[in-house]
Amino acid sequence: MTTESLVYLSQMFEPGVKFESAIIAEIEKQAAAKHIELMGGNGIDSLKQNTKFYIKDAKLIIYFAPAEIAANVYGELSFEMPFTLKTNGTFDISSNS
Repeated sequence: MTTESLVYLSQMFEPGVKFESAIIAEIEKQAAAKHIELMGGNGIDSLKQNTKFYIKDAKLIIYFAPAEIAANVYGELSFEMPFTLKTNGTFDISSNS
């Protein structure tokens, strides 16, 4: 028997950690490097509470459905960023630079 529950991105970080701005900055940096124009041309203002993500090979991968943050022609977009597990069980976003 398996028990499943939704985990939100905000639950992955210690309260007060400004994870959202770090993730948005990394998404915008990677999109610019791939010449992907984000919706509205102004970048991303915030992440939805139900932002889709998964963790693989010590990387946090945030992904978006087609037309969610950029033109539909780009299809599903994903952005990888390294993270570290802290001793208290929360995560810290590392710089990809």
